[in-house]
Amino acid sequence: MNTEYTYVGCFISPAQLFTQPPLMGTQRLAKESRNLHVTFLYKPAEVDTSLFGERVKIVAVAYGNNGVNEGLKVELYAENDTIAKMIAKIEVPHITLSVAENGESVNTRYIAFEPIAPFTLCGVFGGFTTGRQVATGPEPEL
Repeated sequence: MNTEYTYVGCFISPAQLFTQPPLMGTQRLAKESRNLHVTFLYKPAEVDTSLFGERVKIVAVAYGNNGVNEGLKVELYAENDTIAKMIAKIEVPHITLSVAENGESVNTRYIAFEPIAPFTLCGVFGGFTTGRQVATGPEPEL
């Protein structure tokens, strides 16, 4: 079954992330990630949109930059059992911060991450649509 979502995951606001001391002054690569997130499922066959809007605790534990990919290795925690089960299946939970002109976000998982002083972020579970929009919950009632 095809869905309207390219991926589902946990989204983080750039303002929340880039105010963290370990990232201040760090040089980004050529293409900064516009929709900072941790991917849970890529090209999912089905999407349970009732989970959209659920909060996920994110703890950044390591940083890496190999000149092609830049990212954070993270640990994720969710109170929702369904989301917690999805988290358990992620091999290398990470957030791509930026990539070089020839870089691909999918390869961030392979960079050598160096431990950093951990810091906590709050993410929101949602999906990235085939129309290139982030969806994290129901539309407000008019």
